This record gives sequence, structure tokens and C-alpha cells, in this order.
Amino acid sequence: MPQTHYNKEEIARRGEVLYAQAIRAHVEDSQNGKIIAIDIESGDYEIDDTTLPAADRLRARRPDAEIYALRIGYAAVYSFGNLRPGTRNDGQSFRASRDCSARCAGREWIG
Repeated sequence: MPQTHYNKEEIARRGEVLYAQAIRAHVEDSQNGKIIAIDIESGDYEIDDTTLPAADRLRARRPDAEIYALRIGYAAVYSFGNLRPGTRNDGQSFRASRDCSARCAGREWIG
């Protein structure tokens, strides 16, 4: 596995910026709920139902990829119990605020 050149916060920041500015509009309607793995250096990405296949395909194309993953249309990649990512106990939807760190948003980076 390649050594990362970035700390976790920088990977998350760059991944969020790329997703918001260049990718979201192309994938959110048609791929909602799927996982997207983004190379934060090139902007290339792969989409799959789970994290590992998306990251593996991206690494096959870009072996030195710095990968950031998120669930399209949701505030978190994973959920606990019977909650879906992006829902509260009462079933109402929520989204992480723009200034929330990737750690509190439940997104992930793959080193």
C-alpha cells in the first residue's frame, strides 16, 4: 500500500472540495446511496455498492491514489443499528454542516 503524503484532515478537505465542486452534480441523482472513492490528486473516481471494490478499481487505474470515500447523498458512509446513514432516531433526514470536519460527518479516507 502506498504511503500517504497527506494527513487525514487534508485528505478529507480535498475530497470534500472535489466532490462538491466537480463530481456531485454528475452522480448524486443517478447513484444516490452508493459509495464513491475519489483520488484527491487527480479527481478520478469509482463508484460501487461498497467501499473496497470502488477503492480497488481506482487503485488498479491509479496505484498511488490518495483515496477519500463517501456515500453519495448521505452524511455518513456507515450507520449503526437500524439507522440508515443520514437519518436521526426519529427518521428525519439530516446533513452534516459544511464546516463540520470529515470525522464528525462519518466520511472516510483510505490510506
